[in-house]
Amino acid sequence: MVSRPGTVPTNLEHFTGRTWLLPLLLGWLGRRKERVVLLTGHAGTGKSTVLSWLAGAGSVPVKPDHASQLEHLAAQVGATHFCDAAGGATDPRAFARNVARQLSDNVPGFGKALRTGLEDRVSITVYQQASSLAEGSRMVGVLLENLNLDKLSGEDSFNRLFRVPLQTLYNEGYDQPLILLVDALDEALTYTGDVTLVELLGRLADLPEQVRLILTTRPDPRVLKWYPEAKPINLVADAPPDSDDVRDYVYQRLQTLNPSDRELLTDRIAQAAQGIFLYARLILDDLLPRHSGTIGLEALRLPPGLPGLYHQFLNRELGRNENRWYDVFQPLLGVLAVAQGAGLSREQVERVVRQDVELALRVAAQYLSGFPKGPFRIFHRSFEEFLLEDAENTDYHIDAASMHRRIVTSYQRSYRDRWGEIDEYGIQHLLRHLLLVDHGGRLGTIKNDEYAIRHLFSHVLAAGTPEVIGEIVGLADPSDPQSR
Repeated sequence: MVSRPGTVPTNLEHFTGRTWLLPLLLGWLGRRKERVVLLTGHAGTGKSTVLSWLAGAGSVPVKPDHASQLEHLAAQVGATHFCDAAGGATDPRAFARNVARQLSDNVPGFGKALRTGLEDRVSITVYQQASSLAEGSRMVGVLLENLNLDKLSGEDSFNRLFRVPLQTLYNEGYDQPLILLVDALDEALTYTGDVTLVELLGRLADLPEQVRLILTTRPDPRVLKWYPEAKPINLVADAPPDSDDVRDYVYQRLQTLNPSDRELLTDRIAQAAQGIFLYARLILDDLLPRHSGTIGLEALRLPPGLPGLYHQFLNRELGRNENRWYDVFQPLLGVLAVAQGAGLSREQVERVVRQDVELALRVAAQYLSGFPKGPFRIFHRSFEEFLLEDAENTDYHIDAASMHRRIVTSYQRSYRDRWGEIDEYGIQHLLRHLLLVDHGGRLGTIKNDEYAIRHLFSHVLAAGTPEVIGEIVGLADPSDPQSR
């Protein structure tokens, strides 16, 4: 399996695959003029899981011909990248570093092509340190870790670490097919720099025809317009009539039921899911532990879609007591819904909401990632959207701006006179939270500089002027009474 740094799905153990995709993708590979294939689907349709499966993760298909097809595809995958807006993976610089590291591991000759083009960006000391290592990915790893991209734009970084080395590699005689997998391009639209990863990947006509891209995205026209020659494959609508991936998945997980109940419940869940893998998984994760062996099918009521499922969960588990919802669970879920990067530790959450959250985290664990030790985040983008953006969610709506303000205020309280001791989360992500409460626009053009958003505070601390962080925090919303 290809080396895959970064965020990958954690629920592959029950994934049964989408074997109907395999001949379509192999046919696409045979048509050399079609560089890109787009796999589309709405939230929860399993786009990220499918991409990991194509890279060699998860279960092997039962049928030998499907297993052989998957093996053939996975053997050609050189790198995967999962776009995660909260984690910074939508920055073209982050993409370039991640993919360059993987290609150096997996593609003979790429590391050499990369090093040749990077000598002017790396100090002599670092280059000597790297050269003392064995040839290959260890040397490239040192170069990438110490690479100074401060003065390079996202597009320049994309070209220097990814596009140009690939051109060099093939110009020097490499001729093998190479597949790159990129997940959640719609998330890359949130990047605020001059050019997005969506645009850059749509401009690769000058790469050798052996380089192919399998991309996933929601069916967003802002993404699709950059790939006019690519025919999207919808993971639900384009599935063959005789194929029901979700039903296969549900049937496999209900193996402890008697045959008649298994068939009946499989049909009901698959019909309610309407192609949404996440819906089926959450229903089963909730249902099976509570009904060991026997399930009362007559009394079982399946909620409509993911919003209905989330509403049912909140009614049953977190919202039965309205006072407790507003006092405990709303601030907890709200803060985690706007958290950036890997999320927040329990101690950080408690500092923000100003109460112990150990029990609340346990109760909400099914819908969080990181349990039990943290850091914690909302488990899936669709639940974040339900809480923060769904106009029909009037019972459990959470105001995102107020949650960003809570985080900002907690840092003001904790580090007012000691900004030099600010924690790593604050260094990396506080400025983004500040921009989202800066309604007066006092932070100016920083909002359009993704590099500054992620790294400005690091440079401020390195310069020995931590008080500047306090000044920037004060600029964002000086009228906020909580900040005094």
